[in-house]
Amino acid sequence: MEAKFKILRFVGTLWKIVAWIVLVAGILSSIGLLITSILGGAGLRELFQTLAKDVVGELPPVLDWIGGVVLFLLALVLSLLNFVVLYGAGEFILLILAIEENTRLAYEQLQWSQPAGAAPTYVAPRPPPPTA
Repeated sequence: MEAKFKILRFVGTLWKIVAWIVLVAGILSSIGLLITSILGGAGLRELFQTLAKDVVGELPPVLDWIGGVVLFLLALVLSLLNFVVLYGAGEFILLILAIEENTRLAYEQLQWSQPAGAAPTYVAPRPPPPTA
């Protein structure tokens, strides 16, 4: 049987591939952020002071690597969340296509299982008897 909606199958698969690429890039970026903050956290400290100098004032040196660890965890969680959303979108497209295919196959099997000219086998249920 010929597969229908080939472009949608391609799009669903493409979303799943993009999800894996985003996950790998997010993990590598998170690790890079962690290493940068631990080895050379002065730039991160300057960024924090520039953004929050009116609120916080002078930041202690320990916030260099603590801030890096916090940003690492935040970036990692956001990368995982982004992966789940993108992969789920691809799976959803493929799920809808599978439902369509199974519905079409079930309909075709029902068409072939009934003899030509036969009445439908559906019988409506009887209504319940009236209660007093």
